[in-house]
Amino acid sequence: MGIAYRRLIDLLRKLPKQTDELNGEIIGPEGPEGPERSAALRQCMEKLKGSHRQLLVLAYEHELPGREIAEIMDIPVGTVKSALHTAKGLVKKCLERLAKKCLERLEVMTR
Repeated sequence: MGIAYRRLIDLLRKLPKQTDELNGEIIGPEGPEGPERSAALRQCMEKLKGSHRQLLVLAYEHELPGREIAEIMDIPVGTVKSALHTAKGLVKKCLERLAKKCLERLEVMTR
C-alpha cells in the first residue's frame, strides 16, 4: 500500500487548493491521519465481520493487551493474536483497494 498511498498524496498535493466558505481557511490535502484516511478506515472497519471488528476496537481503541482481550472474548490468547493478524490484513487490503480507486480517479482528473 505504501507506493499507491504516496502516489495518492502526491496527486492530492497537485490539485488546486479550495477555500472553506465559512471561515476562509485553505483546505488542502490532509496528512496520513487526515479526514479522508479516517473515513476510509471507518469504511473498511464497517466491512469487517463483528468479531474481527471487535478485536481491532479492543486492541487499538481501548489499547487492551491480548491477554485481556482473550478474557473479554473468552478465547485463547493465540486465537486473539491470529485473528488480529487476519483482521489487520483485511483492513489493509480494503484500504489498498480504496486508495487504488481514489488514485485512478485523481489521475483521470489531473490529465
